[in-house]
Amino acid sequence: METNKPYAVFMGFACVDEYYRMDNWMAKGEKANAKYIGPVAGGMIANAACVCAGYGIKTYVFDVKSTDPSEDFLYDDLIRSNVDISRVIRLDSVKDSKCLIFQFPDGDRSIFCVNEEPPRYHLSDEQLDFFRNAEFVYGTIGYVGILDDVKGFMNFLHENGVKTFFDVESNYFCKDWRDYVRHAHTVSMNEFGFETFRKGEDMTEEEFIREIFDLDIKNLLLTLGAEGCRLLTKDGVDISLPANKVDIVDCTGAGDTMNATFMATFMLGYDLEYALEFANCAAAMSITKEGPRGGVTTIEKVKEFIRNKNK
Repeated sequence: METNKPYAVFMGFACVDEYYRMDNWMAKGEKANAKYIGPVAGGMIANAACVCAGYGIKTYVFDVKSTDPSEDFLYDDLIRSNVDISRVIRLDSVKDSKCLIFQFPDGDRSIFCVNEEPPRYHLSDEQLDFFRNAEFVYGTIGYVGILDDVKGFMNFLHENGVKTFFDVESNYFCKDWRDYVRHAHTVSMNEFGFETFRKGEDMTEEEFIREIFDLDIKNLLLTLGAEGCRLLTKDGVDISLPANKVDIVDCTGAGDTMNATFMATFMLGYDLEYALEFANCAAAMSITKEGPRGGVTTIEKVKEFIRNKNK
C-alpha cells in the first residue's frame, strides 16, 4: 500500500499549453492573426490534480509519457504543486500531446488538442494494488483508454470499492463509452459534452439523463459556463446554481477546477449542497487569474469567498 492516508489518483498528466491571443475567431476558410504568448504547464488532468492537492489531499498522477527532456518542466511544476509523480512511466516509444489555446479579449478561449496515438499499457499486480487502495480515481475516456483492458479495470475498481470520477467531454464520444463510466461516483459534462453524447445516442435530454443513472452512476454534474452548474443524482436530487459574478481574466481550467473541487469535497466530508456551492465558487475564483492553474487555492480561501459573497 502506498500510504495510510486516503489518496486520489488522476489518470493522465501535464501537457504543454501554447497560448495565443486573437481579437476574433475566423470563419471556415478565412485567415486570422494571432499573437504567440508562450508555453505554460497545462493539461486538463494535471490542472485538476493540482487543484486537488491544493486542498491538502494526497494526490498522485498516473500516465505513460515520453522521455523528452524538453518537457521536464512539466514534472517540476507538478512537484511544486505537491502532486506525487512517482507513478508516471516514461518510455522512449511515446510521443506527447499538446494544446493550442486561443484567448479572446472577453476572457473566453478556443482550444485545439494535438493528440498523438496513445500507447496500450498493461497494469502489473503491484500497480493494481496501488489503484485498489485509492479512495478516488479521476480520469477521462481518452486517458483511461491507454489501458489494454478498460472494462476489466473499471470492474476491478468497482469491486474493490474505489470511487471513480469521469470528466466526459465532447471529443471523447465513442461507441463503448458506457464501459468507462458505468458505476461511477460522478460523471461531469459541460453543455457541449452533454449535447454531443445525447445526440450521439439519439435521445432526448430526459432519456439521456435516465440512461446515465441506469448505468449505476450516482451523480451527474453539468458545468454550464456563464449559466452556472446543475447537479442531478440517482436519488432524485436536482440542484442548480447560477455562476458567480467575477471579473473574468482567463476561463482555461475552470471546468477542471469545478470537477476536482467537487470530487475533493467528498474526501473532505462535505454534504452534497455545500459541496456544489464550494466547487462552484472555486471555479469562479479560477477565472479571475491567468493560466490553466488559476484554480489552485486552499480550503480557507474558498470558504472566505463564500462568506464574502453571502454578506
